[in-house]
Amino acid sequence: MAIDAPIGHSAEKRNESPIVFPTSGQELNAMADVLIDIFPLDVVGNIFLFMTKKALRTLCDGLSNDSVLRQHAISEIYKHMRVTTLDQLVEAANDNAHVGTMQLRYTDEFLSFFKGNPTFTSNISNVDILALLPCDYTLVKEIPFQSISRVCLYGLKSFEPSSVPQNVKLLDLNFLFDQSSEKIKEWPPSLTSLNIQGHNDVGLIELPQGLRELSCQVLKGLWELYPPKLAKLELSRLKLFPNLILFPKSLHELEISACQGLDVERIVANLPPKLKKLCLAYTFGGLASDLEFPDSIEVLELRSCKIESLEVLKFPKSLIKLKLNGNRIKKLENLPQSLKVLHVPGCPITSFNDCEFPSLLRELYAYGILLTSLDGVTFPDLEILDIEITPKNAGQCIKSLKNAKFPNTLLSLRAYGHHVGDYLETKFPQGLLELEISVKGKPQNISFPPELELLKLILSNGRTSQLSQLNLPATLQELHIENGKCSEFDWNLPDLQNLTLINIKGRVNVPSSVSKLIIRVGVAQWLEGMTISREMDDCQITCRHGNFNEEVTKLIECYTVERMTPTLNLREFKRRRIS
Repeated sequence: MAIDAPIGHSAEKRNESPIVFPTSGQELNAMADVLIDIFPLDVVGNIFLFMTKKALRTLCDGLSNDSVLRQHAISEIYKHMRVTTLDQLVEAANDNAHVGTMQLRYTDEFLSFFKGNPTFTSNISNVDILALLPCDYTLVKEIPFQSISRVCLYGLKSFEPSSVPQNVKLLDLNFLFDQSSEKIKEWPPSLTSLNIQGHNDVGLIELPQGLRELSCQVLKGLWELYPPKLAKLELSRLKLFPNLILFPKSLHELEISACQGLDVERIVANLPPKLKKLCLAYTFGGLASDLEFPDSIEVLELRSCKIESLEVLKFPKSLIKLKLNGNRIKKLENLPQSLKVLHVPGCPITSFNDCEFPSLLRELYAYGILLTSLDGVTFPDLEILDIEITPKNAGQCIKSLKNAKFPNTLLSLRAYGHHVGDYLETKFPQGLLELEISVKGKPQNISFPPELELLKLILSNGRTSQLSQLNLPATLQELHIENGKCSEFDWNLPDLQNLTLINIKGRVNVPSSVSKLIIRVGVAQWLEGMTISREMDDCQITCRHGNFNEEVTKLIECYTVERMTPTLNLREFKRRRIS
């Protein structure tokens, strides 16, 4: 493994003085004191959001235990913690960490550690626990956690609510087919969310009156009455849907999927007056042509409901988001003018030419539909356009985009799978932040938008295109390239965080800013070697055939130790505006 000096935009190229880091713990602590004096702690906290876990750990290791800066860095490292090994708990306890949210699977080893380290345990703000039975999950009650947001129990034959911590907020109960006939009642007073799967007799379950969310899967029957404050109800794969169900007036969200015996017309006629979201999916009998939905609904999902035309449906006047995945619709018509988000994947639509899109529409998801052209299509002020297709459908795809008129407001264009041969003549919106395309021919002279943050580029299978000749914008934070030929070169991507290379040939020079690297090749020998200039938070290198050379193998071995994964990275923090 070759470890060289940092590559990329050097200080000399940018006419800046090189940064000199402290060489001793004393100097680092002095610098930390100066930083705290200059900046408020909330500003320092914002700086930490842009640092990787590895960088924060390096900072902590060089600071004294009583350093205020070290305490804040430790808090950022352990804001979200997913526990898979005992060593992680030992390290956190040695750091005197105050953990924000901890996710762990029940083991006797973990519970013994919590019992033996009460001070550390009391500093955990919130815990999510998964228990796969058989195990004595009742022992969790003996651990003095501040708060337990979720307990998931899988493989239950029976359940006694008093056996779980009384401060739990969400219970996820998965029953075996062979189960007892005991009643279930007197729930923890803090419980607000309940998931039940696989119970054979709901008559044995007395729902808690303070429940706000209820999810039911694979049950026999349903309750006639529900808690008065219930706001969200999910019903999936019920074996027999009741003829009469009285929804509470407080209900805001209702999702019904793949339920036998469902009378859609009766359900819609009895919806509560304040309902904001309705999801109907996999209705066995389809929908009536004259179905009328309440005007209160803002989000409507009608997935795989055998709908053939939108012309006769009466949509809510307040509708903002509409999902029509997997229906038989061939033409988009009668769309409500209030609509801002539209999903139509899996529908047999082949053209947008005759479609009059609502003027307020901002997001259009049409992945998987077999378009052959965008010529003459007039789009509203879209921010997201997703027309991706899978490689198996590449025979019927768009092959030219030079005449397509994309709105200047577009932030994200996903056109992966279409074999477009004229990207050199295609005009992309200058403000585009995300671009995902498959390129037929040579990609070297493609002019990418100057503010691009994410690029997914699928090149021809021959792997002859030189990656060093791509004109990539320096603003990229995430880069995904498939096929192509790689050599050691300066990527000139100072902000790149995530790099994915699939089926490339040659030697890879990893930009110094990258914290997550994924390389997958068909044949190990395609990857000749790698040069890296820093340790990364995550490095995944795999092949389908053959064995990597010694240099690559050593690098893989460095990243085989299981690590915690931070839940917030730079891309997620900066790009929430086009989630």
